[in-house]
Amino acid sequence: KKLRLVKELDFDEKYKLTSSNLYQSTDLRSNETKYYINLYFTHMDNTEDLSEEKINLKIAAGEGDGYASATLNAKTGELISFSSNIWGIPRPMSKAEDTADEKQTKAKREQAKKTADAFVSKMQPEKVNKVKFMDDGSSDNFTFNYARMENGAYFIYDSINVSVNKENMKISQYNCN
Repeated sequence: KKLRLVKELDFDEKYKLTSSNLYQSTDLRSNETKYYINLYFTHMDNTEDLSEEKINLKIAAGEGDGYASATLNAKTGELISFSSNIWGIPRPMSKAEDTADEKQTKAKREQAKKTADAFVSKMQPEKVNKVKFMDDGSSDNFTFNYARMENGAYFIYDSINVSVNKENMKISQYNCN
């Protein structure tokens, strides 16, 4: 339920929990043992008239049309990573669509960057002033990487990464190292 409260995520009621696991990991930098919970979801469209049992059978049969996964710190509830994708039917673009798309891409990327900046500030307020944006492109998403920077040096393994879906401008991937 906590994930559904984060309105910026590309995650709605159509995602059904399919599995979860709890694990521990030792942070190599601090030697601290941390506990995480992984949650896996299947996206199911058009389930309004189906019982929970029928939905579960469809999920078990692999009939979902997308996925989402999230990792949370099991003790604090902090969102560590998130990823979602809905499989669509690709269609070729016409030349006119391609040209129009090029004109909109820059404006959309700027809007997506603002979405990513706001999300990083919201999710990691204590780290936001210690990271600096590093440009990186992607085909289906606008991807924004923020690496910790101290005394002019980048620490790329201490970073925050956010991908914004080009179509709906929602967060499709998030990872905080």
